[in-house]
Amino acid sequence: MVDRVGRDDRRTRRRLLGALAGGGAAALGGCLDFVTGEDPATFEASAATVAEATLQETKYEHQGTRSDTVTREFEAGGESRSVEVVNRIAEYDRGIDVPGIGRARAAVFTALSTPQVEVLGQTFNPVEDMSTDDLAAKVQQRYDRIENLDRESSRDVALLGETTAATRYAGEARLVDADATVDVYVTVTEPVESGSDFVLAFGGYPQVLDEQGSITAMIEGVDHGE
Repeated sequence: MVDRVGRDDRRTRRRLLGALAGGGAAALGGCLDFVTGEDPATFEASAATVAEATLQETKYEHQGTRSDTVTREFEAGGESRSVEVVNRIAEYDRGIDVPGIGRARAAVFTALSTPQVEVLGQTFNPVEDMSTDDLAAKVQQRYDRIENLDRESSRDVALLGETTAATRYAGEARLVDADATVDVYVTVTEPVESGSDFVLAFGGYPQVLDEQGSITAMIEGVDHGE
């Protein structure tokens, strides 16, 4: 049975956050520096990208890798200090012929790396305030809006050599290129730990097309450098 994301999201979110919080912590050089320092303590993820051989196989193209910085204030011993977490987001897409719409770059994929952070016993990760439908909606900016998401199925995939769950949602999205609304599938993986980071992958495509094999290949083709 298909479950509405809004009804069953809490349990999936707990699994996601449990993996993020429990995977380990990056060491902060000197707690005293944290308490007394004036500059923000910065944790930056290494980029996760898709191997060139996989891009040639799937015909996806790299549209760029960008940074996204999230800041939070921590307090300890009567002092406070900002902590900056820098995510790395690698974005890919592929031009496809969508029946009834025409040619559009409507098959999209994103690899997200985010650092593990623990400061004086407080765990901080920039996805902690995001629900799973928020994560699914971040697939790509090619879709102006993704809504009416239903959790459809889950399967195991290999991400960075680790087995993790990939959940597929069915929904509707606004396709910016074609100025049209289409039914889409969105696949979101649970995170895997890689060095001092966590890595997630997202993929989306119109339901009228069979792109699941390509999305799986893209997930399995993710590399992550430390």
